[in-house]
Amino acid sequence: MELRTYSERTRAAGATSTPWTTLPVPRRGRRRTSLVIGDGHSEHEQAAVTGAVLAYGACWFFAWVNHHQEQACETTDGFCFTWWGLTVVPLTFTTALIILIAVYKRLGIRPRIAVIPPTLVLAPIPLAAAQTNAGWWAAALTGGAWASLLALAAWRRYRILGLSAAAALLLASLVVLYR
Repeated sequence: MELRTYSERTRAAGATSTPWTTLPVPRRGRRRTSLVIGDGHSEHEQAAVTGAVLAYGACWFFAWVNHHQEQACETTDGFCFTWWGLTVVPLTFTTALIILIAVYKRLGIRPRIAVIPPTLVLAPIPLAAAQTNAGWWAAALTGGAWASLLALAAWRRYRILGLSAAAALLLASLVVLYR
């Protein structure tokens, strides 16, 4: 009996690749994309991690701006604002938009024009509900769930599941905010 390594056995059997090969996946009427087998991370999991990181970063940035504004306006009795206070929302949305475009392009999520606007525009509602009730860690988890569900809705097979779960999360957060 002859001992051979895994790669020698697969070559002897006629296989030319490892289990972690990139296989072409045909799509009707669209350009061909690739499905990576063996990496262990699906697209909606990567979108969830991106959403969680963005939500945590936004919570931290808003807290930092609030602290900075309180220190700067400590001695003022009237109306007081800082440049950071004026630019916190546009900077957060711009940063999140750039990151989501880059990540979703890398993940092959299409159409990005249908996924990114609801992710950005409606995200403050569930994030605010989670932040007010449980803190920054709940906001990070909610951001991950929100981005994952909307990314999941980009695929025809999971569209109803993703949109239904995102709508349920949005409705639950509205109930939490306005109860």
